Amino acid sequence: MGKRSRKRPTGPVRISEVGETSTPPSRPRSSTVGKSRVDRFIERAEERPKPPWHPVPLVELSVLAGIVLLVVGIINREDPQGRLAILFGLALAALAGLETAARDHFTGFRSHSSLLAAMPTILTAILMGFIGVNLPIVLPAAVLVFAISFFAFRASFKRRTGVNFKV
Repeated sequence: MGKRSRKRPTGPVRISEVGETSTPPSRPRSSTVGKSRVDRFIERAEERPKPPWHPVPLVELSVLAGIVLLVVGIINREDPQGRLAILFGLALAALAGLETAARDHFTGFRSHSSLLAAMPTILTAILMGFIGVNLPIVLPAAVLVFAISFFAFRASFKRRTGVNFKV
């Protein structure tokens, strides 16, 4: 016989030895009960730290410009200007996301140590590629830069908040 088939009392339960009436324990109501997923998302977004240019949606506009550049670049991908548009579109959208992650991280809202550590790693790999360093040397150097950056960003977040990460 499973748990669902057993009848459970719905009202007050009388304890005969003591003679007291008690109700079944209830879960504490949280602030998220009864709210839709969209409402919870908006509530969490309002807790996020605001940028210095707060009324102007600069991050959103730069993501939009990056998407437009990507679309234009994909349409004209055979042209050198189209490839350049793809490159600038990716860079603009990535910088907008990086700005949001850095703001969240350095204000102590959420830890983005991995994402922030990836940026110096990518820059190191690109610079070493332009210089002409062989791939067997680039990979260990990139791993080393990532490890150093990750622990440095993690330490800065821990100094700010007292915890290693927040989910």
